[in-house]
Amino acid sequence: MLIKRFLDNFKSTNPFMQITFNLSLKNKIKEDAKTSYGWQLFDKMLNEGVYGKEKKSISENDYHPDNIIKLCDRLNISTFNELENWINKVDELNLATVLDVLNPAIILNTEDNKRVSYKKLEALLNDNLRLTDNFMLRCIDNNYNIPTLEQLVIIASKFPGKYQKYIPEKKDCDDFALMFKAFMSKNGLGNLTIFFTEVNQYDSDKNFIGAHALILAMIYIDVLDQYDFYYIEPQDDYNKLTHISEPYISRGKEIDLIIRFMM
Repeated sequence: MLIKRFLDNFKSTNPFMQITFNLSLKNKIKEDAKTSYGWQLFDKMLNEGVYGKEKKSISENDYHPDNIIKLCDRLNISTFNELENWINKVDELNLATVLDVLNPAIILNTEDNKRVSYKKLEALLNDNLRLTDNFMLRCIDNNYNIPTLEQLVIIASKFPGKYQKYIPEKKDCDDFALMFKAFMSKNGLGNLTIFFTEVNQYDSDKNFIGAHALILAMIYIDVLDQYDFYYIEPQDDYNKLTHISEPYISRGKEIDLIIRFMM
């Protein structure tokens, strides 16, 4: 598989431009690196492979330096020449190595966490959340482990949704929420109280503005012996947890959410 073809499916896994920023900062390349063949190749692939043939302004913030540097470290790349050689060895590309960076593993022990039965979970949701009259909870497991806030932060921060392109209808909110659940299952965390959630959205005048899918998590606070709830937006702001008591902001506007389905 050609690297360009592989990277075209992602919005933030094109390491070429960001590597130049970070390696320059680390003084691992010469000042004239931007005139090298390697730089020209990166620039061409970035602007033609990702944004089309029309050159657009690229911001350093469009990329994720930590992940890209981590990828380079795994491939033992620290200079432009090494990266250029790696790019040209298309047939030797180890996709398993790349995918491991794009879909990381989580080592998280939740076996000693507080547990809750399906029936108890249903009661807690009804007592603490705003639900539609026809709300439906679909759970297969009989018992669930409840993550701590610290564990929830780890899971949210590791979710690799930041690498995926948003495609209306084909890969949008429900798909990102399902990817989040699949990511948990891949890491053996499928029985945590972290749910694919569908909500009805209303504006400040209580007008219905559409449905949305995201993640809702129930955590347990041991020192207080109480449960709490947070939203996670898997499409973006995946490191940000929104407490159910806080205003939910979407595209700069406060949105009222009422839950209609959880799985």
